[in-house]
Amino acid sequence: MSLLLPLLAALLAAALALPLLARRVGLLDEPVARSTHSRPVARVGGLAITIGMLAGVGVGALTWHGALDDGGSWLAYGLPALLFLAIGVLDDLGRLGAGRKFLLQGLAAAVAVALGLRWEGAGHGPFGALGFGHAGFLLSWLWIVAVVTMINFLDG
Repeated sequence: MSLLLPLLAALLAAALALPLLARRVGLLDEPVARSTHSRPVARVGGLAITIGMLAGVGVGALTWHGALDDGGSWLAYGLPALLFLAIGVLDDLGRLGAGRKFLLQGLAAAVAVALGLRWEGAGHGPFGALGFGHAGFLLSWLWIVAVVTMINFLDG
């Protein structure tokens, strides 16, 4: 099956959801003196991306037999994604301080690692595979938290 149809569904749903949600919910970031934008911009990008992702997964599930029959990894990816979404929406609403947001993101990352999303080793270089053992749990948690934090800095 071609991935083009789910990709187009995701793109279309996210592109349509962003302006509608921003205006309806009132989550527009108005420019101030230190802003890099001169017009109001949406602050609900994570919600629009999630809507797009769900549309793409839905179309993929309808058009690709067995797409969702993978032994439970949807829970491992889906639950932490929904937790990060909730944290992002609360942050966009201005209800989280930096410390509370970091704590909640750390907990969501811990859920992801506990559900099996972890880095257990690295490649097959000239010295063979490198296994991380129990340190893989911590490295995975640190990586998830670091990436989420970097994305937060990118969007202000």
